[in-house]
Amino acid sequence: MAGTRSTRRTVGPGRKSAALLLAGALSLILADALGAQGFRTRMRFQMGSLTEITVPDGQYSAQSVSRAFDVVDRLDRLLSTYKADSEVSRLAALGKLRVSPETMEIAEASLRLARITGGAFNPMLGPVIALWRQAEELGRLPSPEALEAARTLADFERVELDRAAGTIAFPVRGMGLNFGAIGKGFAVDKAAASLQRDGIRMALVTSGTSSHRLIGRPRGGACWELGIRHPGDAERAVTVLRLGPGGLATSAQSGRPREIGGRIYGHIVDPRTGRPAEPRSPVWSASVLAPTATDADALATALIVMEAADGMALVESLPRVEALLVRRNPDGSPRLVWSSGLTQRGTLDGLPLIVPVTEIGCMDGGASSGPAGAAGEQALRAQPKTQTGRPPPPALNRW
Repeated sequence: MAGTRSTRRTVGPGRKSAALLLAGALSLILADALGAQGFRTRMRFQMGSLTEITVPDGQYSAQSVSRAFDVVDRLDRLLSTYKADSEVSRLAALGKLRVSPETMEIAEASLRLARITGGAFNPMLGPVIALWRQAEELGRLPSPEALEAARTLADFERVELDRAAGTIAFPVRGMGLNFGAIGKGFAVDKAAASLQRDGIRMALVTSGTSSHRLIGRPRGGACWELGIRHPGDAERAVTVLRLGPGGLATSAQSGRPREIGGRIYGHIVDPRTGRPAEPRSPVWSASVLAPTATDADALATALIVMEAADGMALVESLPRVEALLVRRNPDGSPRLVWSSGLTQRGTLDGLPLIVPVTEIGCMDGGASSGPAGAAGEQALRAQPKTQTGRPPPPALNRW
């Protein structure tokens, strides 16, 4: 079993968001969200990255947290493309396999999200991703013929799921699933569910520094505060989100770049071309809020490869889903764009404070009053959601 590390932190009541707990490459957790109570964070290396579980002292149970980590370990054994005996690897080798309920569940969720995004998120990129991994090892680009052959195997509509029989089948040899863009979100959802079954009412579960599941509310009804890391400065945030329970995922091309033939490529493959999305594309990062981290993870990946207006139009069509993009200005500076269900509620330590319109009631001080940030900055007021639906897309809001 992978080693587990444990830390205990106590946050004083006067400590504000200047005290940042690093959650990893793409996002920051603001320590002030937990108020004056102590809390413990345990970490385990899983799924090729670090899983972190944070629970208040009063609810902490070493056994419960260990069980949650074990859930992630099991999913890694089932879903990893790096393990020859995983269900995903055996399915690719055999073409048809009776799978576990967890593999069936994530496959169903993945195909649902592939259809919702029009293929911008595609779980059938296994052969394409394998080709780019090989290209990185060899130091040369794949041939156009090899790339096109791999792309023809990425048709998610041809995957055959039989829930009654518990089987997944591919009609063509060489097809393969890859849950890299959704697996960590699925894992933190399952780990969070394990904690909740054990009676833990408040926790934060994070995997890979970018996929988060928030359980309950800190400080008796307050919101969680999370900061999105500045794309050009790993030591600071570009904005702060104040959120209720649910899932949050951030995707960015700046993560895990690869060099092939002397050129830098991003790690996210665009399903439409079979090539990595440009690491210097106009969208630096995409953060998605959704009821589950599973949905948020897949949608954040899709928004990286979609045009910003198309991506926001998609978000506006989905209930209980919001998005915040960090875009690149021509001069290289960041610009925030958010969906209509989010609004800016002043600033927190000089950073724009973005809140879902459904969570405005949790504002509890610490932010300046007024809708805008510092002089010269402007935020277009988000149009509130109504019971009859959202305003027509694309309702792009800018800071």
